[in-house]
Amino acid sequence: MGSSRRRRKKTNFLPIFVIILIISITGGYFFVNGLKNPVDPKATADIEFTVPQGSGANQIGQALKAQGLIKNARYFSYFAKKNNLTDFKYGVYDLKKSDDLLTIIKRLNEGGRPEGEKVTIIEGSTIKDIAKLMEEKGIMSAQQFLDAISDKSKFETEFDFLKQIPNGNLEGYLYPATYFFTKNEAPEEVVKKLLQQTQKVFTDNNVLNSYSRVSPKIKDLNDFITLCSIVQGESGKVDDMRKIASVFLKRLSIDMKLQSDATMQYITGENKPRLSYDDISSSNPYNTYKHAGLTPGPICTPSIAAINAVLNPDDTDYLYFVADMQGNTYFSKTYEEHLAKTKEIYGEY
Repeated sequence: MGSSRRRRKKTNFLPIFVIILIISITGGYFFVNGLKNPVDPKATADIEFTVPQGSGANQIGQALKAQGLIKNARYFSYFAKKNNLTDFKYGVYDLKKSDDLLTIIKRLNEGGRPEGEKVTIIEGSTIKDIAKLMEEKGIMSAQQFLDAISDKSKFETEFDFLKQIPNGNLEGYLYPATYFFTKNEAPEEVVKKLLQQTQKVFTDNNVLNSYSRVSPKIKDLNDFITLCSIVQGESGKVDDMRKIASVFLKRLSIDMKLQSDATMQYITGENKPRLSYDDISSSNPYNTYKHAGLTPGPICTPSIAAINAVLNPDDTDYLYFVADMQGNTYFSKTYEEHLAKTKEIYGEY
């Protein structure tokens, strides 16, 4: 009888052990599987996360855990290796606590933005606009920027196209785009990054080998970029740019003054809906109401849209245009048509 009781106890113990084992395995599975889930599914805020160059899975995992973006650093490394997603790219990422583990790992394999302050130079910016922006973003003072671009010879060795423009600053040659600069980055290095983008745009669009065919009045790169900048200053709309380029090229071909309000804005620093007689009587060399031909240099930084508009202008018979306060541009073939449209928009002069 004693032997029988011992066997019954053993028989009762095995199912309990199995049950506990199953519960442990199941619980462990759900625990591990839960490590893939977001830390906070309801979170909406972006968290800036930086991957330094040369970082490995363990280092990245620990940093992600420290910022509350993942649940477990070791599992991050294991999961990344298991899914063959360990080609982490250095850079800055905007991640959320509501991102699951796979989403985060895939993002880090795709690549982030460069480190530094985001600086967006808009199309049609002048060097004064860019200098002010640099100061606002804390990259350098406005004067430091203006000093850095005051002598193009400092950059001619690296950027050969600068040899084609007159001595002076780099107005018109600092391409409008989004850049990333570190705080207190050397002014010359900032300028080089801008010029690198300009050079890339010129190369990608074959600008240096194409501008000479535009017009006999376009003698060099400076003439070409100057005209592009005036077109940019008149309108930001691509369709209008091609027509405006056509008007200016026709005027240049017949030695007719450009009479561009954009050049007057460059002189006055104001965007006036109507120019005064004093404005158009100014002897400033950028006054295209008084002086025939192009201005001495660009009046702003043209976009690739303006560059392409001058390279490929519309074929029109227009000699005049006027823009309303909403930015709509109206073109005319004769002065009478132009005068009538101007009066319709702005009334008597």
